[in-house]
Amino acid sequence: VDYDKILATIDAQTKFNNTDMAMTVTVVSEKPGEDKSVMKATMFRRDSDDSFLMIIDQPAVDNGKAYLKSGDFTWMFDPKTKQTSSIKLSEKFQNTNADNGDFDASSLAEDYKVAKGEEVMLGKLEAYKLTLEARNNNVTYPKMELWVSKDKLLAQKQIDYAKSGRPSRIFVYQNWVKVQGHWLPKVQYIIDQITVGEKTQVNIENPSFSKISDEKFNKSYLEMISE
Repeated sequence: VDYDKILATIDAQTKFNNTDMAMTVTVVSEKPGEDKSVMKATMFRRDSDDSFLMIIDQPAVDNGKAYLKSGDFTWMFDPKTKQTSSIKLSEKFQNTNADNGDFDASSLAEDYKVAKGEEVMLGKLEAYKLTLEARNNNVTYPKMELWVSKDKLLAQKQIDYAKSGRPSRIFVYQNWVKVQGHWLPKVQYIIDQITVGEKTQVNIENPSFSKISDEKFNKSYLEMISE
């Protein structure tokens, strides 16, 4: 089994290089002792040049806050202060278990090498289990375990490991749909492995595919959002 090829296929199947994409993203965060928080945003993605723009619509207190990744640079715009600040993809998104980088297109083959591959059962599903080690220091997690369905080569489960070597979080991918010749997980669960009871659900709805204005992926556009 060519596990490196499997890793490259995962990227190719989930990366929309041939079209721009817009979608509604809902992020539901649960933390022990706190009310459930629900955030809705409109997201624009251009995988061909590694860019995305996410504009928060709800809750009202965060309306107009925006996150922009353009190539190697990532910014956050706060409409209250009218300030744009540089942020890292490794930082938590809106105080949830999701990282800013989770909304970027998949680049597993570029960032990781397969240290071990094996054929396993994930429940009743025939799967490949890949143990991945980082190729560079730019990734948030130096080690990752990934379970991939044998039939369609789609990620089903993922464990991210912290630099200490302990599990940091578990990802579960559900409701894969094929659109425009590529695959999109409509539901993702992120379960914190450090703080018991913390979990985040990411839902993707209403994906659409048409040309998006270039200005939306420009830093100067952030300040226009609240005008």
